[in-house]
Amino acid sequence: MQASSHTWARTKRIYGPIILLTFFPRGSIAKEFVDRFDVCNEKLKSVWNGTSTFMDMDKAAMQERGYLYTDWPRELPKNTDYPRDQYVTLTYSGCVALCSRGSDQAQLAEPTFALNMVTTWIFPLAIVLSLPYDSLHSHRFVGTATALLNWLGSPQTALTATIFNFHQIRKAHRRAKNSPPAEFSTWNDIYYVISCLNQFDVTSHIREKNSDFFKVLVYALFNPMLADSQNAAARYTKPLLTVIAHQLRMHRRRAFIPTMANLGTFLIALVFSIVLSFAQVGEHTKVDMLVLGLLFTWLPMLVIFTNVDRTPVSADRTGELLSRWLYNVNVVKSWDEDGRPRRPLRWWIPPSMTSQSSNRNGNVDNPFQLGPFIGQGRKLQACCLSSVLMEVGDQLQTERRRNLKDYDTSTPYNDGARKVRNGLVAHPPSSWYKIAVIGLLLVWTSITMALLLAYNTPTIGLGCWSGSFLLFGILSSLTWMLQFIRPQRPPEGVRKICTIINFLSLGWLITVVFLMVTGGTNTCWCNSLHLFPKFGDYVNLESARFYRQYCNVVKSWAGATSLGLAMPTIGILVTSLLWRECQHLWRARERDSIEALRDSNINWVFLT
Repeated sequence: MQASSHTWARTKRIYGPIILLTFFPRGSIAKEFVDRFDVCNEKLKSVWNGTSTFMDMDKAAMQERGYLYTDWPRELPKNTDYPRDQYVTLTYSGCVALCSRGSDQAQLAEPTFALNMVTTWIFPLAIVLSLPYDSLHSHRFVGTATALLNWLGSPQTALTATIFNFHQIRKAHRRAKNSPPAEFSTWNDIYYVISCLNQFDVTSHIREKNSDFFKVLVYALFNPMLADSQNAAARYTKPLLTVIAHQLRMHRRRAFIPTMANLGTFLIALVFSIVLSFAQVGEHTKVDMLVLGLLFTWLPMLVIFTNVDRTPVSADRTGELLSRWLYNVNVVKSWDEDGRPRRPLRWWIPPSMTSQSSNRNGNVDNPFQLGPFIGQGRKLQACCLSSVLMEVGDQLQTERRRNLKDYDTSTPYNDGARKVRNGLVAHPPSSWYKIAVIGLLLVWTSITMALLLAYNTPTIGLGCWSGSFLLFGILSSLTWMLQFIRPQRPPEGVRKICTIINFLSLGWLITVVFLMVTGGTNTCWCNSLHLFPKFGDYVNLESARFYRQYCNVVKSWAGATSLGLAMPTIGILVTSLLWRECQHLWRARERDSIEALRDSNINWVFLT
């Protein structure tokens, strides 16, 4: 950690919130706080002035023992007006001997300083609670913990998944908007269902070579629009599509706008940190809270993208409804392909323990069952189903306009199913790779701004604090790199390795925050950059006011702060506007149920 870390921590008077102070023992707050580095600096200045000695040593004796750093310090400009011989700088051994009495224990932060840090940042960081967790009442602790590790342990990987999914929503929005007005309602349903399907894992059907699943999926989505309006099957598939689209809209989680408002607390806290760092030039000016805020500017981006990624109220219920829909479409498809006289349609039936078609759990065997819910970056996997389905849909529409195939039969849909399956085992589209780079840049921009602020605050160099940010960036990027191993179907071993890495990364991030709040890295070893001696290997004991006046740190502070504040602000505003444009995909009202089900006598299959 830079030498200024002890300067930031040795404040004698900080205006923290009175309410929180009442919960702490009076003795720990009322007792005068003494920072040993501050005391050491005052005594050494008197030695420098020749008015006294320290530990029975004068300046010459200290220099003879190797306690003084006499080279030009990196942070002090060559053309400075401040005399170099008045600038107190100690070697690591000198700091330990003179300021720590031979024991390099951490100088913990003043209690009011820690409280000020907590109220300024720890509370706003509670926006992490706005992430779309699963309910724990169904014994899903492991799944929720894994999702949390993915989100916070490797935010660049989670942003890759969520931004790409939102990109697919935007593509669905544009396709629906460009459809003919008379067909808009149905195409709007089709593309919304596609965007919801993208949240579920269907790779099990690839492993099992279940081609029927993809044939029925393509048939269910595009037969309602591509088949002739007088086609017998379309008279059933279109109402089925209308019903499932309406049900999915009603099961979509609301309250996105309150979540957006909650993100404002983070930006407000960041502004407060900027004011505390720049508004007053004095002994108590500090940038530690600003550094912490810059380190987490990726968090609002992660929260907003996970919430725009179609959060269902119940992922299980949504998956079950989609599976029943495919089951019933398969009934229609088989019925239409049967050349014999029309038989009654045998729809999906509710589970029954006595049913011969039920398994031991009482569930009707359904070969069209979807896999687990993997939306919002919960699992290491590139979700490209919607991208492949939309491309196949475009091809089918082009062929239909050219009258190349008979869309009243299953042949064109079966051909499309083969393309879907092939697309899911191929490499993701180029847009996925571009978005992966964007996700990496967003997180590393945040980390780099915090790192630069810490790096350029005296003692200038890579210390414990800036080095800890760099280590988090490296750990969190390992998972990002591993996601390129078969992105659409990553090996289970790779997923387990990534979970371990994410656990270490998140654990280190929590440790960094704890050390920042408590001042746990305020030691001679960290302040002297002893790990990287080529950067100086010395300790300076001046105040933040001195650094601002003589060391030209304001430029680096301002540059890092401007970019760090702009990134989440612009990201939130732009995403909100784009989300608003796409609302037509999922907009629904309770009273729309009657209209949606008016022409259907099969809605009962979705209501159990």
